[in-house]
Amino acid sequence: MLDRILTDHPPQQAMIYCADIDGATQISYSLAQRGFNVARYSSQDSDRKKILANFASGYLDALVAVKCLDEGVDIPSVHQAIILASDATERQFIQRRGRILRVTPKKSVATLIDVLVVPPLGDESVKLMESEIQRIKHFARSSRNRTSVIINLIEELKHYKITYSDLT
Repeated sequence: MLDRILTDHPPQQAMIYCADIDGATQISYSLAQRGFNVARYSSQDSDRKKILANFASGYLDALVAVKCLDEGVDIPSVHQAIILASDATERQFIQRRGRILRVTPKKSVATLIDVLVVPPLGDESVKLMESEIQRIKHFARSSRNRTSVIINLIEELKHYKITYSDLT
């Protein structure tokens, strides 16, 4: 999925959120292999101030992190967020969205890509999708491409009996 996202949206001042530090390390390595200037940003990294300064100055294409970018980081020039993993709390997704929606003179639009992970068809855990759907509804309501997001999701989720009214 990440390869498809990067093909359509190469990282430019992007924050990429992962499930754990191992995942962040692997994705950082993969992006570096593709020629992007990236840094992992985690509680295990001792030079976090320097990493943030490099990112804010535009030297880095992306920061790959777990949760430490959720709060207390103010880099208004961030243009993209790719959320590969998220917990179910509303506070977290509002904080993450807020990282990229800061207004700057050189930025009039931001791109948020939130990967929705769904259980296999027939799995009893389909109920777990309810919090995911709430997050998507929240993001879609404030997006410029709201209609296309909802139409695409309905098509992708039709096997789960997700309807237009579920997403609006």
